[in-house]
Amino acid sequence: QPKLPKEDRAMMGLNKALLLVKMGRSMEAITAFDAAIALEVSGIGSVIREQKANFLHETGDSAASLEIYKSLMTVTDVNEEDRKRFKSNVQTLEKYLKQKK
Repeated sequence: QPKLPKEDRAMMGLNKALLLVKMGRSMEAITAFDAAIALEVSGIGSVIREQKANFLHETGDSAASLEIYKSLMTVTDVNEEDRKRFKSNVQTLEKYLKQKK
């Protein structure tokens, strides 16, 4: 049986992670996000990492979310609109974490 292209496997991994989130299975969702990210697919990888960052913030791990957004600022294969969104999210999370202390 031929293997699916990495891009397809990465998107399937993202979909699996999002489904697990909806089912309330957080630890399994994180594992699925990480497996999809590990495929290192250009372009799609940033989308998956951003979705994981959103999930982490929503579940109370804003510090981990911030670290992902900071790492996304160094990605070279994203457009300017994405880069602006990443920067905005970094700033928002930094403010949020500062106020939380």
